[in-house]
Amino acid sequence: MIVDIFKNTTSGRFHSPGKIALILLCAPIYILIFGEIFMRLFAGVALMPRYVTGGDDGIRRNIPNSAYSQTSQEVDIEIRVNSQGLRADRDFPLQKPEGTCRIAVLGDSFFMGYEVDIENSFSYLLESKLADANQPCEILNFSVSGFGTAEYIVSMESRVLPFDPDLVIFELHQTDLRENVISNLFTLDDGQLVRTGNNYLPAIAVRDKLMQYAIYRWLIEHSQLYSVIREHAGKTVKQLLLVKNTVKNYLSNPSGATGNSTDTAPTQNSPEDLLHALLERGRQLSNENNAEFLLVDIPNGFDPPNYYSVLDIEMKDYDLPANFHLASPMNVFTRPENSKKKYYYQKGHLHLSIEGNRVVADVAAQAILSKSLLAVTGADHSDVERASTED
Repeated sequence: MIVDIFKNTTSGRFHSPGKIALILLCAPIYILIFGEIFMRLFAGVALMPRYVTGGDDGIRRNIPNSAYSQTSQEVDIEIRVNSQGLRADRDFPLQKPEGTCRIAVLGDSFFMGYEVDIENSFSYLLESKLADANQPCEILNFSVSGFGTAEYIVSMESRVLPFDPDLVIFELHQTDLRENVISNLFTLDDGQLVRTGNNYLPAIAVRDKLMQYAIYRWLIEHSQLYSVIREHAGKTVKQLLLVKNTVKNYLSNPSGATGNSTDTAPTQNSPEDLLHALLERGRQLSNENNAEFLLVDIPNGFDPPNYYSVLDIEMKDYDLPANFHLASPMNVFTRPENSKKKYYYQKGHLHLSIEGNRVVADVAAQAILSKSLLAVTGADHSDVERASTED
């Protein structure tokens, strides 16, 4: 049958070598065009490009001075990044101006504000909420799509602390458990957090080369077929890294990986232990630099209104609410009267909607003000607290 493809169907003669070469050259183009048309007609997907590159500190960063669109059946927004790699429309001086309050936000695509314009992102809304409560602060958004807690720590040491924040906010999400293992930036040695010395720049060298070409930049923002291929490839690579690093950790400490050692004080090295140690390190770095530390929980929104939080499942035994300053929107998300509200977009990549970002910003502002995590101004904070509790 393969021979028949190159045969003239009426005469039985073979096509000339030139025609065969043309067919071989054009076939992939036809397949790609057909695939793109099929995706758009029958299996439309969201276009969520990520403009990331490598940083000097061995982890990813947002491409400075970039602007790109994200579209789905629910959204059509633009992501803008300043020259410092922050999602912002202006740059910030490294030295904090006298009398200025600063908050540093570290997270993944949820806190980066994917699928919402900057005016509806968590950081922007939190800054507005605090300003309304007479507690004005600059909020610097250091979030990068795909980050886990391990990358927050590296970023905090190299990028955040030089800006002298008064408060550091870590996003807390179920994917942190997986991302911390995949990145292999830190491990636990006899219960102590240790930097492995490794970098984590997945496919960044290839991406940097491709980003030099306008056709590639066009593809990642406009091709649904490419988006599907990229997402599946990324998930496959992450799964392989997860298995590899999990096996590596187990072989280096088989008793600690399961917690079934017969020793009186077993060495733990589970993803949950690693996450807890990284959170402790974040708080320690904050306190050493005269900054407060706050965790903000982002529940999973895969099956609304059946949200679930890492606080209540994987990290339940660590009692994080009792040991850290913490804000969570779960009480708002799970109220029966809110069951019909749209806190996550369901036709994109399941990021927080405008309403979801607003609620998370509300509970974070309430936690900051009620726990006095910033300098007291003597302002009346009751309006912010009332808005959070009466949502």
